[in-house]
This record gives sequence, structure tokens and C-alpha cells, in this order.
Amino acid sequence: MKPQLKNSPMTDEILFYKGVRKMWNGRMMEKSPNHPYRIGKTAKVLEHRRIVERYLGRFLDPDEIIHHCDGNPLNNNIDNLELITEKEHNRIHNPKRENKFSEKEVIEALKKHKYNVEKTAKYLNVYYQYFYTHYDHLLKKRNSPGFLESKKQEICKSCQEVGIVKTAKIFGTNIPCLLHNLDLWEKKQEIPLNFVNSVRRKKKSGEIDRIFDKLCNRAKQIGATHAALEFGVIPNSFHGAILRKLKVGEITLEFANQLKKH
Repeated sequence: MKPQLKNSPMTDEILFYKGVRKMWNGRMMEKSPNHPYRIGKTAKVLEHRRIVERYLGRFLDPDEIIHHCDGNPLNNNIDNLELITEKEHNRIHNPKRENKFSEKEVIEALKKHKYNVEKTAKYLNVYYQYFYTHYDHLLKKRNSPGFLESKKQEICKSCQEVGIVKTAKIFGTNIPCLLHNLDLWEKKQEIPLNFVNSVRRKKKSGEIDRIFDKLCNRAKQIGATHAALEFGVIPNSFHGAILRKLKVGEITLEFANQLKKH
């Protein structure tokens, strides 16, 4: 939409100042040392913006876009310039962007990359903000801080019945987050002291040895601490088992470092 432009008297020396013209990065620039939105130490401003400013009789805001109607960025004739919003400008230059992918294609790509938006965007060769603009309803929303507070009693009961690992899955959170909340409630004395230790399944060294291979395979993916918590093992016990097996030569130093990298 073309704006309703009105000629204004030349009352502002800065606004109607005409500086030296020079080509810069494929665009015609104009020197304007006192302009409020000048670029860098050389005080340059895009020439087509200065032309519209003089025509309007006011400075343009940074979020106001000037569109070249014929598509030629060097044609700065006032009849070829149009003042539009950023949204309208994007629609002109990306007319098919909104319908680029079907919802089915987006869901499959998100599942393939475990709902990691940045990886999915790279896979589909689009900017990640594209998903938040067009497919926000398909993305998994992060829980707000303190979302477990209202379910405190249910969580404690579940921890006693099925343990910490299954409780985390039931309430849609991860184990470190659940443990953090339980520790916090203990400090506030909202749940019994040593509640976490009472519900956490402690495994003896012999039991850890039996599942050591599984722990190691999982540790390569998510780290030794998280792997231990997932299997209901105290992290220090798992780290101790790694050191013990390293001393007797059952695993190599390189393998041990690989487990602790995460």
C-alpha cells in the first residue's frame, strides 16, 4: 500500500541535508553526519531512505521498510519507492514461504530430530524462527518453572510406589529436575527429611557390576551422572565402579574419559 505522502516545507537542516553520494555494498549511500540513524563512523545512510524522509518531512523509524517496486535497488526514484511494514516486505519477497511444508512433513522431521527445532530447521533448510511463526502448535512447549509444585503430594506418593525414574516419566519431566524439586521441598521442610534417600533405590557394587555394560552404553549418550540416575544408581557409586574397573584393567583410560566427557 502506497502511503499518503504530503510535501513539507524545508525547515530542518539535518532532515533536508544532501550529502556526498557513494556506492557501498551494492547500495547507494548518502553521507549525513548528524542523522539520528547514521551507520558507523563515516555517517552513511541509505539513499532511498533519505529520499523518502525528505518527501515525508520526517525521519524514518528503523523498523519502517522502503520497498523498491520494480525490484531494482539502485532505482531510487520517489515513484519507485513504497513505505511498507516488515511483514508486508517479507510477504512480497517470500510469497510461497507460508505453505512450504505440510504439517505431516514437519511432524516427521521434528520426530526424527527429537523435537530439536534448530536441528530440524537445518534439516529442512529453513530459519528456525519459521517453525515458531507457522507451526508453533506442533512444537513441544517447555514447562514453566515450578510446574511440579501443585502436584507435590502426588509426586511423593508416586516416588514411594514406583521410584524416581518412573515418576519423572509419569509427570513429564526429567530426573535431575525432579530431584532438584525434591531437594528443595526437603530444605523447606515441606516433605520429610531424607525422603529422597529413602525412595532412591540404592544398588550394591555387585548389582552395579551386573548392569555396568548397560550403564556405560547409556553414559555414552547422556553422560555418566544422568545414566546412573536413569538406572536408579547413585552417581558417585557409578563413578566409583568406573575407577575400580580402571584400576584392575577391565576398561581403558580412554574409555573412562569418554564416559565422563558428558
